[in-house]
Amino acid sequence: MSDNRDITQFERSLFERLSDAGYPVETLTIQYRMHSIIRKFPSDNFYGGRLRDAPAVTQREQLPDFKDFELLSRHFSRIVFYDLEYTKESSDDNSKSNIEEAKFTFCLIQSFIELCGYKDDGLSQFK
Repeated sequence: MSDNRDITQFERSLFERLSDAGYPVETLTIQYRMHSIIRKFPSDNFYGGRLRDAPAVTQREQLPDFKDFELLSRHFSRIVFYDLEYTKESSDDNSKSNIEEAKFTFCLIQSFIELCGYKDDGLSQFK
């Protein structure tokens, strides 16, 4: 590490350094891209709850997988990490693959689709 790190403060973002130096700061208040459920995390944790959805976001057609989010959240966490240590990765000159991880992911998606009540999952062609 640099001996002058206390002076440069490079561990902090440029935004933070400019703000602390007295430059005017404007933060995002309306977002146009994320689903409301996804937007909630950055709003609560980085914007003090002030980040809101644009009307276009709230007027979008509700996706089927979010219609009964409470039901889904009882079966699926918002973030899950799976340690598939028994799998083996293979590779050639151009790419890498892991068949067991692909099969696991396929089964997980199938479970999600069944829980959502879809009749034709469109995945049967990939079995």
